[in-house]
Amino acid sequence: MNLKTLSLTLLATVAMLGAQAQDSTTDAEKVAAKQARVSAMTRTAAEELKLTEDQVNRLAASDDKYAIGMSAIRSLSTDRDAIVKKSEELYNQHESELLEILGEVKYKQLNEWRKARSNEGMQKLESVDPKQVK
Repeated sequence: MNLKTLSLTLLATVAMLGAQAQDSTTDAEKVAAKQARVSAMTRTAAEELKLTEDQVNRLAASDDKYAIGMSAIRSLSTDRDAIVKKSEELYNQHESELLEILGEVKYKQLNEWRKARSNEGMQKLESVDPKQVK
């Protein structure tokens, strides 16, 4: 997956999360839920990519920092353009950290793993009958 595709995916996620901000879940609950999902994904990626314990710990710390940063960006501004710009900056910083932690080979494998998971998710969405969704 190239950087442009990942950036667009990130932007779509930010937009979607912003739209969900009107529900009754508190920001702290949302951050905790997001961090739990990120932690589960980190563990799965670590197993599939055969990462060292040090890489797993550093990856988890980077993912947590990224999740907290994204939450802060959304809560500090209502200006969509500013949110997009800050989100892109944070995303690029996070990806640089991942490259540093994993090295080129494992980073490439991570991106291939992400792409495969994304494709699986899209296939699931495409298989849902819209008439059955409330």
